[in-house]
Amino acid sequence: MPTTPDSSDFARRQAARTADQFKRLDEEFADLLREQSGRLLGQLWLEQALEYHLEESGAPPGDADIMVLTVWILYHYRSAATDDLPFAGWWAERKKLRREPIKARFVQAHVDAPIGLWEVQEIQRGHGCLLKDLLSGDTVFVLDRASSETLKPWLVLCGYLVQVDGIAFIGGVHLQPLMPTEAETVVKAARSLARTRRKVVPLEDRLDPDYQAALLGVWREVVHDVTHRPLPTMQNTDGDPMEPQRDEFTLNAPAAEVVERLASVPGAQPPEREGRNFIVPVTVTRDPGDMSRTAMGGATLIAQIVVTPKRLRVETNSVRRADNARAAVEKAAGDLVTFRLRAAEDLQAALEERHSAGGGAGGGPLGGPVGGGMPSGSPGMSFSSLDDPANLPPEVREALAGMAEQEQVRW
Repeated sequence: MPTTPDSSDFARRQAARTADQFKRLDEEFADLLREQSGRLLGQLWLEQALEYHLEESGAPPGDADIMVLTVWILYHYRSAATDDLPFAGWWAERKKLRREPIKARFVQAHVDAPIGLWEVQEIQRGHGCLLKDLLSGDTVFVLDRASSETLKPWLVLCGYLVQVDGIAFIGGVHLQPLMPTEAETVVKAARSLARTRRKVVPLEDRLDPDYQAALLGVWREVVHDVTHRPLPTMQNTDGDPMEPQRDEFTLNAPAAEVVERLASVPGAQPPEREGRNFIVPVTVTRDPGDMSRTAMGGATLIAQIVVTPKRLRVETNSVRRADNARAAVEKAAGDLVTFRLRAAEDLQAALEERHSAGGGAGGGPLGGPVGGGMPSGSPGMSFSSLDDPANLPPEVREALAGMAEQEQVRW
């Protein structure tokens, strides 16, 4: 059945209906397998599975692992209690599920689904996403309306895609995606775990439950590092800390007269009218050899002077620039202005507070997920704003948080 984004409308609708049926079947099976594992093997089996996963992964799972860990336990973990078969396969044999072909194919498809690092390449809102596995190079169009509304291009997900009768859907993923640059660390580790230098990690490794657990452990560690790394120090082109400053003056003469005096401020540009106010940009021209430090070609805005009918305001982004601008204004305007006060904003503290409020790995939906951030190429977003997964869009975080909560309730 066609699952490509360029299929006919009829084929797409038919495939979407089939995918929805498979997703419902997936949820029903997961609930049934949880209940059956408890009834047939007891709590001890689950505890042993979790202990084994922790031993192989080397990193304790968190809330963001609930979906992918569920899939690993039910469809990939093997033990003597299940005759060295995944629980789902062992249970299917006991139930003689082969008499129900679609259910048998469904279980086998889950068991046969290798772990992957899936990069979101294209999105068709309301329909699905084109994903590429960075471990195998395979490209798959996934029919999943919910994820198509929340994912962003170039995010990388860690988990399982299941393909049944030509229909691919997300079987289970870690709820914290990564940026491509961060995911590259995991890709390299994935090859190292498989002891291969080739781009394609062998299928037998990707199907091995020990390898899967180890790879999930690496993913968790990278997520932890990304979500807990300190924020970079913000600096302006002078190399000073970014600390927005606002100096306020009272006018002792008509605004037009004050503006005329401001023309003598070094770097002052011609005033611009904005309603009843005057805006006077103050710039400095860099030497040719210093161009690398400014993104404005060499002319850097170092202050902005706003003159209203009764007030004068000087806006800068560092203490040094504020002091220099105040001295220049007082020298140019003389007794036509009187200094009132300075207001400062601790930009670094504000950013750290926002970063902290976003949460760390596992604190929410794609991790916090998914805080709220992931990459350039995303509509309306930039790499710089997504370096921290704590900056993920709120709708992504809410959707994935709900998914994690549902999984926890089912267990």
